[in-house]
Amino acid sequence: MSENTFAQNNYMPKTLDLLFNIIVWAVIPLILFIILLLTKRTSSDPDFVKQVKSINSGFWGGITLVAIIIVYKVAGFIIGGFPHNPIFQGFDLWITFGASLVTLILFALKRTVAGNKTIGLSVMIITSLSLYFLIDYLLIRENNSLLLSITLGTAFGALLHFASSPKSLRDFLERTKK
Repeated sequence: MSENTFAQNNYMPKTLDLLFNIIVWAVIPLILFIILLLTKRTSSDPDFVKQVKSINSGFWGGITLVAIIIVYKVAGFIIGGFPHNPIFQGFDLWITFGASLVTLILFALKRTVAGNKTIGLSVMIITSLSLYFLIDYLLIRENNSLLLSITLGTAFGALLHFASSPKSLRDFLERTKK
């Protein structure tokens, strides 16, 4: 089959459209859900065995914070009307690269950011952000351009950290097996 016939049959645009929809509808929510699961599993991390209560409190505190925000937002929607935005609202490459850089730096400073004294607070922040991002991205859809860019940037930054530091990937995989 020649290239012209292939292009005329519209296979490529349909394939790209399918790939785009898989990323927008499945990959982004999956990344956010995985972040939530990994955050919850922090309590079984041997490095933080003494902070299990703090980690669990941070996780449930993050969920409670999201519940507060959702009640506040829905109350505003009842008065002003629910938004009817499409799931894809654009993409900002600079925000994506910025989120990648911030994630890479945070992973490099993991011991400082998620130290023994701040692990509960870190878990609460990560839990609330990832859960709120997931709910806002799928249901509310007010900030999807920003959320899409940040989520992909965060995933890329984390993978970049693992790619540049094989020991961190080995540690990560060993902890997820437990």
